[in-house]
Amino acid sequence: RLAQLLPFLCASFLWSASTIANPDSDLLVTAQSILHSLDYMSVDYPQAVIHGEVISASEYAEQQEFAVAAQALIAKLPDHSGKSDIEQSARQLVALVAQRGSGLEVQTLCRNLSAMVVSVYHVPIAPHTAPSLQSGAVLYADKCAECHGASGYGDGPRAANLDPKPINFHDRNRQGQRSIYSLYSTISLGIDNTPMRAFTDLSEAQRWALAFYVSNFF
Repeated sequence: RLAQLLPFLCASFLWSASTIANPDSDLLVTAQSILHSLDYMSVDYPQAVIHGEVISASEYAEQQEFAVAAQALIAKLPDHSGKSDIEQSARQLVALVAQRGSGLEVQTLCRNLSAMVVSVYHVPIAPHTAPSLQSGAVLYADKCAECHGASGYGDGPRAANLDPKPINFHDRNRQGQRSIYSLYSTISLGIDNTPMRAFTDLSEAQRWALAFYVSNFF
């Protein structure tokens, strides 16, 4: 899997270096939080609402919260010629979720909106240096295996007592929709109202190493 990603990484390293020489930390955190919310919606909303029917009331409520949160964060972004288009798409997303729109429509809108935020605000979505899978393996054993299991099946010794249960990284239907950046984002920001905390004690390089290591489970 890593070999398949090398061309993307090489291009991404150059793109990141040329567009984000000195990123504003507040802007970066806001943009990352927006992308984080949109990523989870694109993966989870289609499972919460099918053919206009709410399958899980709690999951659907969470998707509504994600949409509203993303819209509020987008409003905080600095003025830019492309911001009005982003805000319009955010309003469409909130309305579509409220109307219980199709999973494909919400997923497509989330991904298009993410691409707009990345493009307009030059959000770096790749590491500045190649990550170390060896470092990622050590970090995973120390920080993640207790919940996600030594082999990433979500069956660690703490898993039975956690709600929701840890993600199974071998679930291809779900994990196949997630990018390495989205894994990095989850490690960096955590997930509200779940046991998945933000690993702010790890350096950026360590978080990227973990993301790449986890991506090789599926």
